[in-house]
Amino acid sequence: MFQVEDGPCLNVLVAYFSHSGITRAVAQIIREKTCGVMYGVETRKIYSKRTIIEEAVQEMREGNLPPLKHSVPSMFSYDYGLVGGPVWENNIPAPLMTFLRDAEFKGKKVAPFCTHAGNAGTFLPDFGNQARNADHMDGLELPVQRNTLESIATVLTSWLAGLGLVKPLAGAAWQAFRIADPYSVHAEAALPSD
Repeated sequence: MFQVEDGPCLNVLVAYFSHSGITRAVAQIIREKTCGVMYGVETRKIYSKRTIIEEAVQEMREGNLPPLKHSVPSMFSYDYGLVGGPVWENNIPAPLMTFLRDAEFKGKKVAPFCTHAGNAGTFLPDFGNQARNADHMDGLELPVQRNTLESIATVLTSWLAGLGLVKPLAGAAWQAFRIADPYSVHAEAALPSD
C-alpha cells in the first residue's frame, strides 16, 4: 500500500508475463514505484526456449490458451491492476491472454503495459477488448531494444504519475530518488530485446 498525495492508501496488483526477463524487470520497477504486489503469470506447460513464441502463437490461432501454473489472484483486494507482457507476433502472448480471460476486473482500474523491440502491434487495443469489465486507464508501450533501465524508469515514473499512482519527480527529488533507487546500479546496462 502507498500514499497518493494526501489521499487514502491504494493497493496495486502488478501482473506480468515475461519470457526473457525484460518484462519482469519492468514490472519490478513498477512495483518499486507503486509499492504494489507482483504476480508472475506462469504456464503449467514448459515451453522450449527456442520455440515458445511459435508454440504460443499456434495455441492462440487454435483457440487453445495454455493453463496457468497458479490461480489468478482475486482483484477484490486491489484498487488498481497494472498488467503487462512482451509483444509477440504483434499480439498479446497466449499466457497473458489466459490471465486476462480468467481475471475479474469488474469495477477496478486497469492499465496495460507492453515491452517490444520496435512495434507494439495490437497489444494495447486487444488488451482493452480482453480485460472484461475493467475501468480502463491509459496503457504504455515500451520499446526496450536500446533503452537502459534508468531511461525506462523515467518513462515509467511519468506514466504512473499520469495515472495518479505516483507523484512526478523533478530536480533535487529526482536526484535523491536516483541515489536511493536500487535499479540505478544497473542504469548503464542495456536490456536485451524480447
